[in-house]
Amino acid sequence: MSVVWISLGILCAVGLIALFPTTKQRLIGAGLMVPLAALAFIIQSVGEQPREESTTAQSSPSSFSSEARDTAGPRPAALSNQNSKQPAATHPDISVSLAGPKSLKHVVWPDPGVEYTSTTLWNRIDGGAEMYTKAGMRRAFFATARVANTDIEVQVFDFITKAKATIFFDSVSRAPDSVPFPAGDKAVRWKGGGELCRGRYYARLILSTAEPSPAAIETVENLLTRIAEPAPEHPNESLTEPGKASTAIDAQRVKDDESQILAETAGVTPDELKRFQIRRIETVQRSTVEVEIITAENQWLAAAWALSLVDNSGPDSTTVEGMAQETYVRAQGNCVYRGHDKNAVIEIAKSRERASLPGLESLRRHVQSVEIQLGGWNGQRALGPTLFGTLENDTDVFISYPESIDAAWTNLLEHYSVSDPSTRQVEVQDEYQGPVYLLRGETAVIGVIAYDEKSSAERLGNDLLAHL
Repeated sequence: MSVVWISLGILCAVGLIALFPTTKQRLIGAGLMVPLAALAFIIQSVGEQPREESTTAQSSPSSFSSEARDTAGPRPAALSNQNSKQPAATHPDISVSLAGPKSLKHVVWPDPGVEYTSTTLWNRIDGGAEMYTKAGMRRAFFATARVANTDIEVQVFDFITKAKATIFFDSVSRAPDSVPFPAGDKAVRWKGGGELCRGRYYARLILSTAEPSPAAIETVENLLTRIAEPAPEHPNESLTEPGKASTAIDAQRVKDDESQILAETAGVTPDELKRFQIRRIETVQRSTVEVEIITAENQWLAAAWALSLVDNSGPDSTTVEGMAQETYVRAQGNCVYRGHDKNAVIEIAKSRERASLPGLESLRRHVQSVEIQLGGWNGQRALGPTLFGTLENDTDVFISYPESIDAAWTNLLEHYSVSDPSTRQVEVQDEYQGPVYLLRGETAVIGVIAYDEKSSAERLGNDLLAHL
């Protein structure tokens, strides 16, 4: 900016000499120009102030400029670049959401997709990212579909719980021509695209033209339908009718059709049955009260499934628990207990496996909501099951429990080119996550991400480590 003002000053001086022949006239002219120059400086300074974040999701086309797509941002997800040297996306559900849409034969995908987190979404939608993150968005996946020379930007946001996704969908400001569309839990179509919510996900489709062709409109409807194809994340919480005998089904010894029965009884999709490795479901009856006990392969899978059902609002800081509609859900050990009678669920759960999830109580000392990343943090699968949360100042925190602490810590240091393998606390710089402070415990690895001051990150990490 200084170069511009110097140039203007030289031009003004030349103009004064050329227009006014005497020294007195030149001084009067200069005096008149000073207020004008001051006014121009004030206007220019105000124009340079950063704009406020958008607080309303508009149902209108978004920009498809190359600048927005080329912005340096988060790593590509596994579907977007098979040859990428960056680690795979830590939350595969986002990219899997577009498996159905990508099976449409008449649609091409020039931009197969990029995954973003709550801390990197601003790279793609600078003016509106805060609107999503404040509403509870944890992951996002953006891809571009093309049909009939028209681009369709496909945006999928993971709000972790169905309740948060639905609340966000209902809060969106839409044009008067928006009409309901039969897809997912809720969906609408409007002239420039459409949107829907399905379980924990909220999706938007935005056309690159204000006057779309019939083929483009039809494709938007097909894409909405395909995105909505997977079953909602919240299973059917209905219990066995009172009076029926207690039953138990072992998924490891049943045929495919019996596995389907197990999935339907547990209220999950076949994909969830495999993902959470649900092995057994039984019904325990106390008088007229029934409680379902669903057994997963391990306590991390059980807790992760329970978190997909509830809003993580239980009062017990050592247990994943909460309400799923009218059903109380509690994860304890490698089992998920659920029933309409909360007291009965707690009584039966406490009479069995009492092991709490390691690190959960320590993390909940600082965060309200916890996410479980079964594939490690930031693509580091060697870290193993990971607890993840965000503080009020937007600093992220994780606690990982690797199968081999030595191998996981060595891989992590090598990834960030740290030469000293004996260090137990180190500050590194991640290309997409920002500053990361890493600590090694006896059985866990702790990370503090995107903090303002190293001293505060160090205090937080040591406090988490001390309470494991």
